[in-house]
Amino acid sequence: MLTTTTIVLLLILTAFIVGILSALFGIGGGVILIPALLFLFPNLTPQELIGTSFGMILLNALINFRTFWRKGHRLNQKILWSLGSGIALGVPFGAALSSSLETEQFQQIFGAFLLLIAIKNQFFTPEVNPDKPFPSFWLMLFFGSQIGIVAGLTGIGGGSMILPALMMLTPLPLWALSFHSQALMLFAAIPALPSLILLNQDMETTASVVLAPLNALSTGPIHWGLVLIFAIGPLAGSPIGLKLASKITPNQLKLLFSLLLTGIGFRFIFS
Repeated sequence: MLTTTTIVLLLILTAFIVGILSALFGIGGGVILIPALLFLFPNLTPQELIGTSFGMILLNALINFRTFWRKGHRLNQKILWSLGSGIALGVPFGAALSSSLETEQFQQIFGAFLLLIAIKNQFFTPEVNPDKPFPSFWLMLFFGSQIGIVAGLTGIGGGSMILPALMMLTPLPLWALSFHSQALMLFAAIPALPSLILLNQDMETTASVVLAPLNALSTGPIHWGLVLIFAIGPLAGSPIGLKLASKITPNQLKLLFSLLLTGIGFRFIFS
């Protein structure tokens, strides 16, 4: 059996790899974190995976949002209160759906969603159009609610859905997409965490000798100890990921990302 020291070192190494991949592909959150957690802790329930993923999403989004804000970036209020409100409304519904999932069901849903993202990423990338008009408030609210439901159900904070939605629906320039995506991920994570805690308040934390020292930092299904360890990853791994990204063409990055998602997706579906 692995010792606590060994598992913490493995967690830090995994966080480092996740940091590299997140910077390389411009993503983060559950797409990479949940497979990594399930690999290290196969006994974690879907609710713990989703809760811990949203803890990480909240931390990353806050850090990134603060960085963008200090650089002078500001938010478009129309997007914030239409798409953001929809996401915030949809997340609790997705979290409620996830509260009854068994591990096998969660893996099937998560794997299928990764395959859909891979197909979308490879074949249906929308283009930025600064001349398009803003859609109606209600249309943005509807799209946001669907993103929120999927986010709450899968533990994926919405970045892989928010960016395409912003590109497809809004006239935002390319430089503003990432900042708005980080802000909108806060609209997913902030309502997700209390929803998951309330919905799973009677659950028992996964019994694990290795996890025991970290369980003291847990709130319901959210393992904050794991969140803090995985927060080390972007600090150490991001510079390497960004350097690698500068040496690879956008088409190659798109293909590599699609292959990564496809591999993880099939692994989840057929495990």
